[in-house]
Amino acid sequence: MLHFLLKLDFPVLSKYVKFHDSDKPLDVLYENGYPITMDYYYTDELVKDCEDGFRKLLNKHSLGDHFENLLFLCLSGLQKLESNLYESEIINTQRIRIKELGHFLLMFEESTEKETINLLAKGFRNTAKITDQTLSRYIGRIVKENIIKGNYQLGELAHQLPLLLGSENGDSEISIKKLHELADTKVINMKQLQKTYTCELAFTLLGYLNGETQYTSSSNTNFSDAQLDLLYDILIYFELLKEGNFDKTFDYEPKDFMRNYLIKYAKSLKIRGNGSNQKSTQTVPK
Repeated sequence: MLHFLLKLDFPVLSKYVKFHDSDKPLDVLYENGYPITMDYYYTDELVKDCEDGFRKLLNKHSLGDHFENLLFLCLSGLQKLESNLYESEIINTQRIRIKELGHFLLMFEESTEKETINLLAKGFRNTAKITDQTLSRYIGRIVKENIIKGNYQLGELAHQLPLLLGSENGDSEISIKKLHELADTKVINMKQLQKTYTCELAFTLLGYLNGETQYTSSSNTNFSDAQLDLLYDILIYFELLKEGNFDKTFDYEPKDFMRNYLIKYAKSLKIRGNGSNQKSTQTVPK
């Protein structure tokens, strides 16, 4: 797989990202350039198009001299974002499965014989509805009995389903208490998580801009208009934002959108007790 090969200013970048430990100085170890591999830039043409487009973007903002450093910060930030989202998606898939199973079983366990339970299955082309109560309860009973017998192939759930059994009572019945715990499983808001990682990248870039370029914010503002316009262009370029995803009426501009976008994130950090003035530092994968 092809990669970017960037000539980096390691002493400068080390202020904003953490490189892996090395016995040799990084500028000696990577004297021919620092390699970065991205899954979706898999041909020479795609790598070149990305570099040419990003250089054009920076030249528009008079930041061409910082091309390789800023491209590195963006690409390494994207690597972190994609890796974290991939891992979170796997975890979330399991959580959703657990939650849905908990709700499904509770429906049968807590319903009376007089209550009606209808099942609905939707496919791409067809929909199947089961209203016959004997059949719907039979399906519920099959699921329950196979859990009790240990007959399931559900990946990570194989470690969790035995916990549903009421072993504290010395029997093999499903524990209602534990079913409620499954049904209350918290799932991850993947859109919000992507926004969080996107903002982390933006704040890493802001640190670099304030420390190394003419794009600085004043002492009484969090961000300058020039910084916000640049960040908007960069996030659009790498498809972390969709262009024009805000109301353009009333003279609402990209810088206004970015300001609100970042301030909301900073406020969420304060709510979680992390503070909004933390220095954003990311670890670069080996």
